[in-house]
Amino acid sequence: MGGRPEIIRPREREEEKKDYQRVPDNQVNPNVRGDQMKEKCNSIYDLARIAGVSYGTVSRVLNGRGNVSPATRQVVLEAATRYNFKPRMQARKPTVGFLLDLERSIAQQRAGYIETVLLQLLNALSVRGVTIEIFTSYNRGNINGGLLDGLISLDDNLGDLAEKVRNIPVLVLNGCEDDRFSRVVSDHFQSGVLAAEYLRERKCRKCGILLDGRNWGNLERLRGFEETLPEVCSGFVAETPAHALLHQMISGGIDGLFLAGEDNILEHLNILDSILPGTQPRPVLVTMENASISRFLNPPLTTVAQPFSEMVRFATELIVGQIQEKQPRRIEKIFPNTLIRR
Repeated sequence: MGGRPEIIRPREREEEKKDYQRVPDNQVNPNVRGDQMKEKCNSIYDLARIAGVSYGTVSRVLNGRGNVSPATRQVVLEAATRYNFKPRMQARKPTVGFLLDLERSIAQQRAGYIETVLLQLLNALSVRGVTIEIFTSYNRGNINGGLLDGLISLDDNLGDLAEKVRNIPVLVLNGCEDDRFSRVVSDHFQSGVLAAEYLRERKCRKCGILLDGRNWGNLERLRGFEETLPEVCSGFVAETPAHALLHQMISGGIDGLFLAGEDNILEHLNILDSILPGTQPRPVLVTMENASISRFLNPPLTTVAQPFSEMVRFATELIVGQIQEKQPRRIEKIFPNTLIRR
């Protein structure tokens, strides 16, 4: 009773030990090279043998559990990618990765665009029976095309991932053009044009545009705005604080203003009211539509609305269809925006 208990290993572990010699977790198997691999990889046991590690190590890597050294993890993922290995599961659901730039939104306490798009995508893909895995800048190195069936990116920067996801459909949502990936976007240039035409219609002679940062969408909005109006003051909040930019614009005599982002509407309106002299009215305003805010303000705001529901529907059908076809091909769809007058 007081002796050391006997440890009985499952039979599969004993069989596994006979199949190959285990490579310690701190050693990288030098034999995993695509040009030399002829054997098939139909099971997790095959993948373990090819990578030169134990079945348990492969299981921990695929399930993201336990302690595995980065070098060993990389060997397993590279082998999975080269063999286009997908774990066998009964009635396996396709898995789509989401790549998001959440850090800046959290740091700046922004809310609006990312949340709106993400929630609609999660709902649409869940209805289609798709499993979802989320990646940010902290874990984007874990993205592996051998373990995903598709990838949707709300981050423009995909250059370092191109090789990893070359065998699966990749869709960039509202990001800059890339010949390697499909793209579903709203017409950001047209957003700038719609806002500028509205301010011109309201007889504004000198207008300003306030943008969050120099990403592709904002630069397109700026281009459309500047090409439509003769005299424009512009500023990027990522480079100069919003208070300083708005104070500069008001001091410069603007009588029309386009707040060209969904996320910081309330903050910018509060700043604007704090710097305006008591008798000076607000400039004529137009903003991007944030459905949870724009329609409840007093006075209500005229806005430019991106068709998120239509974009998400199209993106969902596109990524699910390409997963089913198993033939990634590049498709681009540009959706027009709408001016909502209030």
